[in-house]
Amino acid sequence: FFEKLRAEENLRYLFAINNDYICPAFPGDRTKYVYAGTVGKLLPCFYIFGRETHVGQCFEGFDASLFAAELVKEISLNPDFCDSYRGEYTPPPSVLKIKDLKPQYNVQTAFSAFVYFNFFVHDRPVQQTVKMLKAAAASAFERVTDTVNGRFRRYCSLSGTRYIEKKAVCHVLDYAELFSLAQKKHGGSLAELTRSLAEKLLAGGLDQREIALKITQRLCEIAEIKAPAAVLFFAAPYLPHNTLHEEIPAEKKLMDRISSVMESCGKENGETYRMLRFFPSLSDSSYLKIDDDSASLEALIQNFPEYGTVYPLPLRQIKHLNIPALDYGCFGKDAHKWTERVYAPYSFGVLPRFLIETLEEFLMKSRPFTGKERSQLK
Repeated sequence: FFEKLRAEENLRYLFAINNDYICPAFPGDRTKYVYAGTVGKLLPCFYIFGRETHVGQCFEGFDASLFAAELVKEISLNPDFCDSYRGEYTPPPSVLKIKDLKPQYNVQTAFSAFVYFNFFVHDRPVQQTVKMLKAAAASAFERVTDTVNGRFRRYCSLSGTRYIEKKAVCHVLDYAELFSLAQKKHGGSLAELTRSLAEKLLAGGLDQREIALKITQRLCEIAEIKAPAAVLFFAAPYLPHNTLHEEIPAEKKLMDRISSVMESCGKENGETYRMLRFFPSLSDSSYLKIDDDSASLEALIQNFPEYGTVYPLPLRQIKHLNIPALDYGCFGKDAHKWTERVYAPYSFGVLPRFLIETLEEFLMKSRPFTGKERSQLK
């Protein structure tokens, strides 16, 4: 729509204004924030499989659940995975789901497990994220192996049985590597197989994350991946990150003009404004501008099972559109809680005037709005 409108009306998009909710950054904070962009989101997933065993011989297998738990411990809430850009940091990753894949009760340890994380991004390329997460999986496996051997040694000491060190090599793959290995084993068109499977599962109403998992499991079967193993892939949703950059003259000029409006409005309204580069949560602003380069986007697509079928976000169209998206939000507290509310005097009194003065700065600089035009904007 926006591309068509730009072509038909010969428009030049300067920026968009979003109205996502803003809130205090800390208790007692009264600053009103203007966000020059938005955080990006990835959903990295791990399919983990080991070797099942009867609980009576619990040290003879490799418990996928234990590996998944150690992986969560390695990644979730770990500031080492925070992404920074010019002094602003993302929140650390959070685990959103962890489960074994046993269909019903039995007395075997879990053969396989599935875990995925919310993973915020400010500027880090997808290739680097893949590298970090694969290293995390390898590290988690080493710690699990050490833990199991330590506990087995203690058990052998207690029970008077012979201790033999458990040795295993974990195969840590990303989806692109898995697809390449499966292609070598598969006789026909592997892309057609995965597309057909995705379409069938979509038609059946299966959750998008579970579809990505099913495709990954099928490729592991085809590639004959030996256990234990962990496969990293991405699933929906993906939201691109973007912000304004001083090194781009047009964006620096936009930042300066917005800052001028903020200063003027702050003096008029008695408010303290501050510009930050990234809205700290998910935002529709992601769909107007993408800061990832083509190599980063390609790494995402190559590691996202059936991206074009399951989650066909038009990345190249958004990249071409390239509309800076600023957030002027209503002010409130407790988003997504039953106590969620907005502060009416600012949200319905000050904020509309702030918006009008911004529009006046860019659209009507040579001719201020008349009283009638102002009332129409309200």
